[in-house]
Amino acid sequence: MSDVATVTDDKLEGFGNPFSSRYTEAPFPKDTVIKMYTGNLSDPGDCAIAEYILTKSLRCGGYLNKPGDIAVFERTGTFDKMGDYHIYLYYAMLPEQEKKAESNAQ
Repeated sequence: MSDVATVTDDKLEGFGNPFSSRYTEAPFPKDTVIKMYTGNLSDPGDCAIAEYILTKSLRCGGYLNKPGDIAVFERTGTFDKMGDYHIYLYYAMLPEQEKKAESNAQ
């Protein structure tokens, strides 16, 4: 590595800054909410929720542009002793905007 890059002032010359803003600045819009979902895929209800989250994330393409968009950034899972698969989804979403027009009309 010393043939390709040298370290000066916390920067790798030739590779850019490894301490870049990717760890200090949020990669998502300001109002983003980070959530976690845990479900047992043997349960039809849990399976439907996991499928909804993953499908919505796939349709959004990992970008949060409008309220209701979801971006899954980590998916893990494990089997229990009974053979059921438990899924863990970590995702970001833009919350739905509350309808304030109804309260203004009154």
